[in-house]
Amino acid sequence: MLSSQNSGSYFGMNIVGDASVFGVNQLPDVFGIVKAKLQQAVTYTGLFTDVFGDKSNMVEFQTVIKQWAIGDFSQLPNIQVIPAANMNGSNGGYDKITNSIYLSTDLFSSKTSPIDSRLGAAGVLTEEIGHFLDRFGEDTRGDEGEIFKNSVFGYVPTAAESNYIHQEDDRAFINVGDQLVQVEVNVLVASTIESLGNTKLVADAAGLLYTQVGASTPIAIKIGGQQIYQNIYPGWQTLAVETVNGQNQVLWKNTTGNYLHVWKLDANWNWLSSEGQWALNSVDALTQETNFQFDANADGVIGSPYSTVEANGNTKLVKDVTNKYFAQAGSNTPIAIKIGGQQIYQDIYPGWQTLAVETVNGQNQVLWKNTTGNYLHVWKLDANWNW
Repeated sequence: MLSSQNSGSYFGMNIVGDASVFGVNQLPDVFGIVKAKLQQAVTYTGLFTDVFGDKSNMVEFQTVIKQWAIGDFSQLPNIQVIPAANMNGSNGGYDKITNSIYLSTDLFSSKTSPIDSRLGAAGVLTEEIGHFLDRFGEDTRGDEGEIFKNSVFGYVPTAAESNYIHQEDDRAFINVGDQLVQVEVNVLVASTIESLGNTKLVADAAGLLYTQVGASTPIAIKIGGQQIYQNIYPGWQTLAVETVNGQNQVLWKNTTGNYLHVWKLDANWNWLSSEGQWALNSVDALTQETNFQFDANADGVIGSPYSTVEANGNTKLVKDVTNKYFAQAGSNTPIAIKIGGQQIYQDIYPGWQTLAVETVNGQNQVLWKNTTGNYLHVWKLDANWNW
């Protein structure tokens, strides 16, 4: 837990934590925004009943919102700002036992959503105040805190988001003072970008990117402490995430140069290193397709579409899934073998078998066998494997 040495008070809310870690000038702004939102919410007919049902008619509940109406927020929980690493992937949490709200330091970084937004510090604080209101009466399934936040901010969720919010279990454990504390958390509602393989790439409504295994809490993908987001780098597309041989990785595509690139990340999905500038149809790029189970070149095949017909010498004869023939030197991109502009394929000529390809004394050649007469025949081709 952060030190309480620099604690302060804003309209009745007790703020515990070292304000210097996120910028003291942002605190009045956040609480001013939330105060105005809550006072305005009191004027909305039916809002509290729509969100909290019969709980909103309880004496204790009514006392709270009547105090809000006159600008009295002294009854609200203590608020503690704690390190993001302690928040178990969430940005906020409410502990009804100690009547405390916990906010992540990430919320006050310039690298995350604006503090006045629904997804920023003001929105998360509003959601946790919703969890505080939900403590009156029996807790039911669903996230009333998020429903409250959406109502206060005037956000109408999609049908899928609404169904998720009403069904989710928003309870989780966070680390407070080296103790695990169960709280109702600010849960990310994510949309899936890529779900092939074992690990999903997901984004929140603000476009921030996360990785998610199964139904576990999504983890922010970061570089230099900054969470990446869609279109963070012009000319680059974030394609997929995967754990490859125990190494967390992100697959990128350069849309200008049309090549692939890979990030390698630590166990918490923080960037460590980068590698690769692989043309989409190169062997290395096709290997990445297999690693990520992602069809990066959109050819309908994940991984290499080529099978080897003959691999003796320095040049291989390979074919694709449609049985078209290519010459491949080492691990270079295979080159189509053509005659008169037409690519040759298996059994193109009845009675003839394509045996091998090779570069002989600088001359590209194809070896044929006539299966009827049982003799060999050679084509000589140009540098681009045209007859």
